[in-house]
Amino acid sequence: MNREEATEQILEAKKEQELTFQAIAQKVGAHKVWTTAALLGQHPMSAEQAGTVVDLLGLDSEVARAPDARQPGRGRAGRPNHLPHP
Repeated sequence: MNREEATEQILEAKKEQELTFQAIAQKVGAHKVWTTAALLGQHPMSAEQAGTVVDLLGLDSEVARAPDARQPGRGRAGRPNHLPHP
């Protein structure tokens, strides 16, 4: 599973459970903006934080262990890996 797949599962579960980024941020113990960026794959998350998210959202732990789900290329979220960073 890659970062994009993990993000898709996170957002689907968030919607299904009718959770807000603010509610997730409170459980993670971080600011809403930081948490939102992390859940969208734009900011790294610790293993503990990722575990909290998957538990809260009822996701498989594979989401938290996705190779690049918690450590995206800075500033490259959503871009295919073959494109150069501007």
